[in-house]
Amino acid sequence: MILDLVGEVPRSENHDAARQVVAGLVRRRLGESYPGSLVHADTAVLALVRLPAAGDVAPPAIQDEATALPAALAALQATVERELGLRLVGGVERQCRILAEYRRGFAEAREALRVGRTLGRRPAIMHFDQLGAARYLTRMSADGAVDDLHDRYQECVERVADYDARKHTPLLHTLETYLSCGGNIARTAEQLYVHRNTLVQRLDKLQELVGLDPHDSTHWLPLHIALGLWRLREPRSR
Repeated sequence: MILDLVGEVPRSENHDAARQVVAGLVRRRLGESYPGSLVHADTAVLALVRLPAAGDVAPPAIQDEATALPAALAALQATVERELGLRLVGGVERQCRILAEYRRGFAEAREALRVGRTLGRRPAIMHFDQLGAARYLTRMSADGAVDDLHDRYQECVERVADYDARKHTPLLHTLETYLSCGGNIARTAEQLYVHRNTLVQRLDKLQELVGLDPHDSTHWLPLHIALGLWRLREPRSR
């Protein structure tokens, strides 16, 4: 795992000192729940988290490993923002079981950190397996592969975003959720906590706005990519 700080360091402190503070927080938190973990502060905070091995009796706080570490990192992130006024970003690799896998793990953590830093929004501490298309989109953007020419799908996304800003509607989030759910109406409505009829009305409004049928699956992939690119370009104040 690699952690770093983003933002202006308050008072006379510098980023090196702030990283030492973060390293101390990480060391204490991991020491309590994951004994045997190692933490080192250099140009970033590096941590090797010792997860319970098969047969180990894990503390009650980490018996659900799928949620325990993310919850601990979220709490750490909130503490850093509250006490230091800085944003904590980070990358978490897949589990390494033998020494030969550590090089791969470090590369995965570094890549997840890069994506989290580039996206500039939550979740700022990202797991390599959760990067999805963002890994490729952020590289395209950084390499200059995305120019200023906007195709019909990018124009559609921008039109919906502008409408949302003017009318205070959630149409872009609705579209994003709908695409993430593979066009499944019931699952999308459940994810958005809205009635099925409300969702259908929103999709009808989207079709009216952009002139594309959101039920037509041929539009889903290019719309999803256009939405991802817009998220990378969107103003941080939005």
